[in-house]
Amino acid sequence: MTHRRAYNDMLSIVKRFRDKTDLRISTLIAPTLIKDREMIEKIKAEGADMCGIAVDCATPELFKALRGSGVRGPHIWEHYWKVVKDAASVFGIYNVSVHFVVGLGETEKEMLRAIQKAYTLGAEAHLFSFYPEVGSTMENHPRPSIGSYRRIQLGRYLIHRGYASVDDFAFDDKEHVKSFGVPENVIEEIIDDGNAFMTSGCRGNGSEVACNRPYGNERPSEKLRNYPFIPNIEDNKDIREQLLDYSF
Repeated sequence: MTHRRAYNDMLSIVKRFRDKTDLRISTLIAPTLIKDREMIEKIKAEGADMCGIAVDCATPELFKALRGSGVRGPHIWEHYWKVVKDAASVFGIYNVSVHFVVGLGETEKEMLRAIQKAYTLGAEAHLFSFYPEVGSTMENHPRPSIGSYRRIQLGRYLIHRGYASVDDFAFDDKEHVKSFGVPENVIEEIIDDGNAFMTSGCRGNGSEVACNRPYGNERPSEKLRNYPFIPNIEDNKDIREQLLDYSF
């Protein structure tokens, strides 16, 4: 949101909530409105505990084409990442989240490199799977395969939990993940645990994710891409098969 009143309205709303509740408050920052670090510091001073930044695209080329000058947009790739870095220094590492939309035209390798970049700067990455909404300018754009999405979810989890970095992953000539560079028993334990494939988002007052966004990526009749609950045994079976699916 880039309306000229958006920033001051956000400050006012954050303060009103902070005066009434001790719940954690997360704000969604539009970097295009953020001119300097002091503006981020003011958001925190009014009572916000964390912030999210919707970078969405994994590469500068896609960002320019879909959010920048390619669509007459005001957004600039380099400035978005500067705000991510500044926000992490203001709110503290991993109290900042970067939103990515999988399936905008990037490869698995490009998305995982973007996730690694965010994490190295002190931000967690939260994933959405592109869905072609009827009537939108991208209504004919293909969705990412569920196999590709599962591999990116798993790679993100390995990066966030310190099991591996993107440099440990092996990719084929189409930049699909072929190996995650960790023992197979670790992969099996992560699949059985299920958290890697659940919706990721802002935390509540505890350590649990408070955001679940059910059906934010697919129709109710389709397989869930982000589980809003812990996957059960049947779900885990599906996930194992999907991770090995390279059909597109």
